[in-house]
Amino acid sequence: MFSTVMKVWEMLKPFHKAFKLFVVIMVIYEGLQILETYTLGAVLNLHSQNVSWQTWLGFLAIMLIYDELFMRLDNKIDERIIRIHTDQTYQYLKNSAMKKFFELTLGWHQEKNSAVLVEKVNRGVDKVHELITTMSWEFIPGLIQLCLTIIPLLFISPWLALVLLVALGIFMTITFKGYETLKPLRESRHDMQEEEAKLFVANVRAIQTVRFSGQEDGFVGGFENIHNDIIKSASKEVKIVIYKVFRNRIRVLTLTRRLIMVILVTQLLSGGINIALLVYANTLAEKLITSFWRFARVFDQASKASESANRLYELLNEKPDMEDNGYITATDKPLDIEFDSVSFGYESNLIVEKLSFKIPQGLFVAIVGPSGAGKSTVFSLLLRDRDIQNGIICIGGYPLQDWNLKSFRDQVAVVPQQVDIFDTTVWENLVLLNPDLTQQEVEEACKKAYIHDRIMEFPAGYQTKVGEDGQRLSGGERQRLAIARALLKKSAKIFLFDEPTSALDSESESKVEEAMKSIQGKTRIVIAHRLATVKHADLILVLDKGQVVEQGTHSELLSKNGLYASLASRQNLE
Repeated sequence: MFSTVMKVWEMLKPFHKAFKLFVVIMVIYEGLQILETYTLGAVLNLHSQNVSWQTWLGFLAIMLIYDELFMRLDNKIDERIIRIHTDQTYQYLKNSAMKKFFELTLGWHQEKNSAVLVEKVNRGVDKVHELITTMSWEFIPGLIQLCLTIIPLLFISPWLALVLLVALGIFMTITFKGYETLKPLRESRHDMQEEEAKLFVANVRAIQTVRFSGQEDGFVGGFENIHNDIIKSASKEVKIVIYKVFRNRIRVLTLTRRLIMVILVTQLLSGGINIALLVYANTLAEKLITSFWRFARVFDQASKASESANRLYELLNEKPDMEDNGYITATDKPLDIEFDSVSFGYESNLIVEKLSFKIPQGLFVAIVGPSGAGKSTVFSLLLRDRDIQNGIICIGGYPLQDWNLKSFRDQVAVVPQQVDIFDTTVWENLVLLNPDLTQQEVEEACKKAYIHDRIMEFPAGYQTKVGEDGQRLSGGERQRLAIARALLKKSAKIFLFDEPTSALDSESESKVEEAMKSIQGKTRIVIAHRLATVKHADLILVLDKGQVVEQGTHSELLSKNGLYASLASRQNLE
């Protein structure tokens, strides 16, 4: 539990000053509450002294002023907890997780399940949020109350203070042992909950396949089975908590109250204390016992949150596969691209090996080859989503590692094979990279991408909502929308297209080709299986087994009767 709290403390570093100030405020607050517990004792003392009605009136006035000031302090504490300790920390953790996702490489994301990542963040942030709230409302006030309460009790009745401290030790020992018993159950249930989230998202995404195949019952049954396992685990935990942890805690507190009664009555009968002190000491003891439950609730909350908080902590402390220490942000030189003896792979499996080629700025270049030749890896290495293992990649005459990554990527526009379309309007998808674009700029880009006329046929034109993942758009419309979005990236000098026509019909393919041709004066690099898409390229690089085996124009490569000619023959391309 302590390690979980320390990890939460580390995650919330920007809030340390605010938390420390809160502790100071709570010392004052709890001190006033301890002072208030003596009110009844003061009334009894005043009564025994037969004071005048003016004294009683003055006492009442003091109490009313105290109540007003205390209420104002209480309101301020409430506002601070809600505004800073809950709302702002929740926002900070969510934003931190999103920033971390963008820091990590595509390779890292490809090894993870997106539903599990979302579940990990949501559950982790929610549990940390609950823990912060409980710490603010329960633990910090309870700890301060314990310290301030035990001091007067040591003077009134040392034996009473000793009994309470021993009871607290036994009470928390029961709590700690209960946590150790429950920890494996909670870890197992957390794994099942992540699996449930993954299965839920997968079922929703595959809803068309499931419905058309008539397998709804089977998929629902599979989901119910994993949820039943979660419920069984939770039920087992509840039984342990109620019949072992809670029951033993209550026994300790019941026995403690009886011992307190014996000690106070004994002191009263022996003349060690009077009625006023007995009432005051008993009130303090009850406050202290209430703090026991506060500590228990905090510990229970921390133990429940521990697995989620630990996984969130691990995520936020994930280190990127590579470091961005580049210092070059711009250059007046042409942005020529050069791979010189570049090698990259996983463990002993090299995907590209001693790969070398040069692309002068402004050319239309195609990269072709059989599946597994390393074409997509070239894009990944060029965008520096992964670091090469040998050789060097130069951009504008400078090693890629010397470029500031953000500055370099600002000069690159990418149209991936699987286009990311957001569940919003056509317009918002287009201006995603630059919200300040004008209507004229957007329409001009869409005309170049051969998508403007089609957009105007939509019910609401550019304000038409495209649905989740752009499901209301055809494959060709998605690709042309992505090209228009790339054209709107004004800083782009290099355009990368990854299989832009692989899943399109001939009409859509033709329009996408025309859209790519509209980009003039800038470097265009296209990965293609359909060679017809790139037959007019200035340079075609033919890759096989991670190396350039041929290069030239379409006609030059056909005349060589090599791998490219063989690929063209299979596609009936002359």
